[in-house]
Amino acid sequence: MVESYKIKRMFEDGHVEDVEDVVPKETAVKVYEKGKLVFETTASPEKLTELEEGYRYVHFFNKVTDLERYPYLYKSEDISTFLTAIEATLNKEDPDSSCGLHSVTLCSDGKIIFGGKDISRHNALYKAIGDAITHNCHPGQYYVCTSSRVHFNFVDICAKAGIKCIVSKGSVSDSAITHAEDEGIALYGFAGNGSMNRYA
Repeated sequence: MVESYKIKRMFEDGHVEDVEDVVPKETAVKVYEKGKLVFETTASPEKLTELEEGYRYVHFFNKVTDLERYPYLYKSEDISTFLTAIEATLNKEDPDSSCGLHSVTLCSDGKIIFGGKDISRHNALYKAIGDAITHNCHPGQYYVCTSSRVHFNFVDICAKAGIKCIVSKGSVSDSAITHAEDEGIALYGFAGNGSMNRYA
């Protein structure tokens, strides 16, 4: 969902044009657990139920200890599959409607299974996890593809959700690499154009 605004576009040569542009719409979100406020943020209005479910699952309801119950539906070095999935993730970004929203998907065998978009990359990740949970699927069955940079907190959310592989079109931080190594998560960045970097 977007809002349209009349703005002024300014150019280096000094001339100005009156144009109409769209920006992402935000709404206030509050999540309560046992009557206590546990999470407060702003988010794009789509999939707010999934955002709540994803946050609750990651921080309160994830009781899975036997991850062997959830075989990962990818080969650890299947680069072509990862590249296919990241391309599909980026193709979901329609510039006319997404306005640069972060896109996060849960994928298997090069196909998008669940996903979420949001102004915040964390909220997009919660939405993707919540999308899986609302369909009675464990997120640890899938690998994550994201259009955004990956840092410590993104890896931490994936670790708590049982996800063991992250693929990003962008960069990763040093703390993300260290945390991924500690959690046994495969971490890839700069995916696209036939190649990617493995960091952990």
